[in-house]
Amino acid sequence: MVEPLHTDDEKVADIREMLPATGAGIYLDTATAGPFPAETARALAEADEWELKVGRGGPDRDADVAQRDAEARAVVAALLGADADDIVLMFGADDAVRWLPDGAAVADLRYVAGVEAIDVTALSVDAAVLDGHRWLLGPEGSGALWLRPGARGRHAKRPNSPTLPRRSLLGLARSLGWLEMFVGLPWAYERTARLSALLSEELAAVHGVDLLPSPGPAVVTFTIGGWTAEQTGEELSRRVFAILGSAGERDAVRASVGFWNTEAELTRFAEVVAVLAGHTPDSLPRRPGLAILTPSDDRA
Repeated sequence: MVEPLHTDDEKVADIREMLPATGAGIYLDTATAGPFPAETARALAEADEWELKVGRGGPDRDADVAQRDAEARAVVAALLGADADDIVLMFGADDAVRWLPDGAAVADLRYVAGVEAIDVTALSVDAAVLDGHRWLLGPEGSGALWLRPGARGRHAKRPNSPTLPRRSLLGLARSLGWLEMFVGLPWAYERTARLSALLSEELAAVHGVDLLPSPGPAVVTFTIGGWTAEQTGEELSRRVFAILGSAGERDAVRASVGFWNTEAELTRFAEVVAVLAGHTPDSLPRRPGLAILTPSDDRA
């Protein structure tokens, strides 16, 4: 975990340096994919360099893949309060669902894993599925399936059988391991919940903004009267560099909060939403454009 003598602000600053995408704008699109840790990117780059120079085969390849699989299952098991032998690594939650028999009781954790504490053994389900690329910050196309021990016989694959490519296994293990050992999940859970509540409260107080049901506890879905989701997203991107998702079927904006966000940027985001809500797309004063002049330009 980050040095405990750090203040909360110092810890967040350290974490944001290790998540470079948080410097590109107000990162609120984790429900699509979370920011990628620099540590994970470095590990993958080293693995790519090794494969480029040495090759992707060799007598130790199978043992190495099995080790990466074991590492990834171990960190997922720690996240879920489960046994690593009951974890199957899959190509995301949708892929995991296809492996389950009809009628199985399944907990869908794709918008919960990495957001709040989970003990799957306490759930009244046969299985649980999750994605690795959202709040777990792993590579896209990674995920996991947890099977209650009594449900194993109805599953078509051995629970400890590697399924993902070596690169995906390495990326998921490194990102989730970083969350568990460096960031600290209890701290991340508490901060994510607090920031999500802050954003919800500030947006709920804006006249003209409607909050809609969201797929998970860290997702705030909203509309602004008179604005489409596309218009809202474009204007927020222009004015505060907000990185957002959309709930297309409802024509709504989807803001998904993470522990790396700051109170100041969420307040700034809500303030600009309030500016938009006080206008229509046609009545909103345009922000002045920036003209880039070159030496050959007659206006220079």
